[in-house]
Amino acid sequence: PGRPAMPAAATAVTPHRGGLGVAPHPLVGGELDNSGYMQQQQQQQQAMLRGGAHGAAQQQPPHETKAATPVLFTLECVYSEGVHLPDLPQERRRLVHCLAPPSGDEGLRPFASHLIPFSVGRAVQCDFLDALVVLDAARSTISREHFRVCAEEVRSQPPLYESVGDRRPFCTFSLTNLSGNGTQLNDELLQARGQSRVLHHGDVITLSRSVTRFDGTFQVKFLQLRFDLSQSCAREAELPSNIE
Repeated sequence: PGRPAMPAAATAVTPHRGGLGVAPHPLVGGELDNSGYMQQQQQQQQAMLRGGAHGAAQQQPPHETKAATPVLFTLECVYSEGVHLPDLPQERRRLVHCLAPPSGDEGLRPFASHLIPFSVGRAVQCDFLDALVVLDAARSTISREHFRVCAEEVRSQPPLYESVGDRRPFCTFSLTNLSGNGTQLNDELLQARGQSRVLHHGDVITLSRSVTRFDGTFQVKFLQLRFDLSQSCAREAELPSNIE
């Protein structure tokens, strides 16, 4: 008689995200398995102590040799006044916002608890803005906190939007203007502080400066950032048209 078959182990399907050297993060049913994440980090450190970097690489597949906090979204510069963007390395042309990393041995935590707001301004990204904004007249219009991007998990997204094998949680994203100089989203200028709009993948955020000439005062763009979710650990939720 043959040996009885062993039952197959249950596994959670987690989509692999390429690019940026980001390893898959343990997303399980809309929650982050922090205990598994911390165990992975401890295994890496033990492997490094036993056999150095080569030993750690043998313990895991190549794409998992460098664990990192999952990317939520990126803001990539697509225009900068007076700057030839191809001359700058990619890391100098984009801002990467990640989930808040797990701290301590916390076990399972809701995905929403890892979503933190992301502010853009001189007080936060001084080096990034200095590299991209070369004109003093433009720099002076950037506020210490110019605008903020927030993400909110949507738990009631209908199942019909589910993709096969894709268990990433759904989120909505929003842009809030924090500057008296305003922030432009696509073709709309958000002038009032606290004014917000829904953000979608591919939207363009523009900062501009006032220029006065003999025929009047005009707004001249000096920096444009594209909102990108192609590397995101979350999916953009589809909202009813009346919410826009």
